[in-house]
Amino acid sequence: MSQTSTIGRYEVVNLLGEGAMGNVFKAQDPAIKRTVAIKTIKLDATRNEKDAKEFLERFRLEAQISGTLHHPNIVSIFDVGEENGTPYIAMEYVEGQTLSDLIYQDPRPTFPDLVQILFQIANALDFAHAKNVVHRDLKPSNIMVQDDGTAKIMDFGIAKHADSHLTQTGVFLGTPSYSSPEQVREGQVDSRSDTFSFAILTHEALTGYLPFPGKSISAILYKIANEDPTMAPNIHLLPIDGGLFRQLFQKALAKNPEERFQSSTEFIKALIGALRLSKTDQERVNAFSQMSGPVYTPTFGIQKSLQRSDFEIAQGAETLDKTVKIDGVTTNRNTRNRPRPSTPGQETHTAPANRGTLMTLFLLLVLIVLGGVAWKNGLFQTLFEEVPELETVKNLTKKTETTVPPETTETTPPPKREPVNVNLLIKTIPPGARTRMDGVEIGTTPFSFQMTAEPGSEKAFTFDLAGYKQRGVQITLAEDMEPQLEVALAAGTFTRAIVTKPAGATILVDGKTVGESPLDHPFVHGRRYRLRFQLADYHDRSFTYTEGKTDVSSLNYTLKKKPPPGEVRVKTLMEDLLLSSGETQTKGTKISLGEGQHQLTLRSKRYFYKQTMTVQVTAGKTQTVDTPVVITIPKIDFIGDYVKVKINGDFVKSNGKVDTTPLVNIKIAAGTHQFDFVDRNDKIVAQKTIEVKRSEAITVAAEQ
Repeated sequence: MSQTSTIGRYEVVNLLGEGAMGNVFKAQDPAIKRTVAIKTIKLDATRNEKDAKEFLERFRLEAQISGTLHHPNIVSIFDVGEENGTPYIAMEYVEGQTLSDLIYQDPRPTFPDLVQILFQIANALDFAHAKNVVHRDLKPSNIMVQDDGTAKIMDFGIAKHADSHLTQTGVFLGTPSYSSPEQVREGQVDSRSDTFSFAILTHEALTGYLPFPGKSISAILYKIANEDPTMAPNIHLLPIDGGLFRQLFQKALAKNPEERFQSSTEFIKALIGALRLSKTDQERVNAFSQMSGPVYTPTFGIQKSLQRSDFEIAQGAETLDKTVKIDGVTTNRNTRNRPRPSTPGQETHTAPANRGTLMTLFLLLVLIVLGGVAWKNGLFQTLFEEVPELETVKNLTKKTETTVPPETTETTPPPKREPVNVNLLIKTIPPGARTRMDGVEIGTTPFSFQMTAEPGSEKAFTFDLAGYKQRGVQITLAEDMEPQLEVALAAGTFTRAIVTKPAGATILVDGKTVGESPLDHPFVHGRRYRLRFQLADYHDRSFTYTEGKTDVSSLNYTLKKKPPPGEVRVKTLMEDLLLSSGETQTKGTKISLGEGQHQLTLRSKRYFYKQTMTVQVTAGKTQTVDTPVVITIPKIDFIGDYVKVKINGDFVKSNGKVDTTPLVNIKIAAGTHQFDFVDRNDKIVAQKTIEVKRSEAITVAAEQ
């Protein structure tokens, strides 16, 4: 059906994903112009008639369940039907990302944002529980978060009504890391099992750590069944007292369901009540925590990261010709659906047969749970996972709790080449790298990836990110391997052509001359550089360039020619006149300056003259300025002692030496000057500001 243009009345837009158990299409409902997601089922994907009946029965049950769960935080069903013998279901199209992707992105969502998402999930769970529905596979990848923050629970593929007895012999239903102790031990659950899973999900969302970590499925399940939770090492970074945080999660993750919070909202509200937030964040959290239910924002779509339920994984996995012990009874996986002998205190359940009408058949085919599909850069990769048998689960419980006879408690070592399942969280620093395994593209970091292969198998990963050097990593698969692969990428170096028009400009990078244009120069991705171009008769060009961010076209620049300079001439009788403006300085009576306004300083030490003026220079033109006239003072004297004289800070000298009063025939520029009279001990004994306008003697007495 992947090539069809319509499914029922729906017009197919494109194929979103393809798995072992069916396909998912994006489609349009032409009647009401609504975008929907269409799931179809492959009936030939089941193994035998009995498996097919049980598979269809699960879809019938799931259809009934979904029909009762009309809630803004649960993905809705719109229609069911059949096309050319293939059943399908039309459901809500949710555009967004899974909570699993959201909590591991950089930057992470804010604490209030996470709490608001968790509060919506809790409300939806309690709504389902009120309808007597237990999800049984709650995990971050089954939560879709839209751009506006609306959370939606997906995949009720292994959900059940509390009064349902549908089981599958020898198959553990659920995801190990998020299972409850009762789910691990007996497989019998109620709503408090979902509350336990919700507490695990909450711990991971807030801290980035699972409370029951392990390198293998067996280790994880044993910890869930027998050990206290391991609190995250970063609790001290959260806006909550660490001791109170531990108390809340010790209760939420209690082994005995009676000792836990009895609903998800009870737990999340207790957590919210313990927060220490800013006033603004506290008001925001209080606002949504006090609501009776979440705000309904109508939007439609399908999750971008589709995952197969454990039931579908079990149905779609390769049949292995091996035997295992289940509660002391040997069974073969090839015949695991045949009735097996029951032991004392043990019941055998089989799936009821499907004997309904055609409409009943439609209902049996509802809510297709796609297997092993993950969104990978617009493509979907089918992932296979072998679900742990009950023998493994039973061996995780304490010896005092097991009912297996002593002679059967030791398990048979698995064959040396038995395939192992690896669920690997793949990250790069920085994120966003396209990832290939053995040459096949599998996703963009960060993402989770599942694979099944023989222990000791080697897998070659390559990572490509624009601006960074390609990185290759090879790993060897093992059951006890680390569940995370994190790779640091080195910034790449790029050679860029630097060109100026006209050529020949001196190029400086970070203050150092590297040559003349044109030339090729290396730049490291992400690094910031300061560049400058200099060429005579052209304006300098200075700018900042960051490799990977700044447009490389900035390295190709046309210099702007300077207009011809203008000239300032000074009419003066001062032979030692010095002219300066900025970095331009000249001795004489004229100076060339570029067009525009300048601060021009005129200075003569011989005539005790200094003046700064503003001049407006016009390109190619000359303007004239004047200095004051020079006046001869016949005598400068001090009454009472022989002292030295400073005019405007410079000593009066005779033949290059500092002279003392009386001083005769001193030439000075007309204007106002400061006179300091300094004794032999270099102490100022008198200080006068005198306006020199004519040639006349200056006599000063000591200040009293």
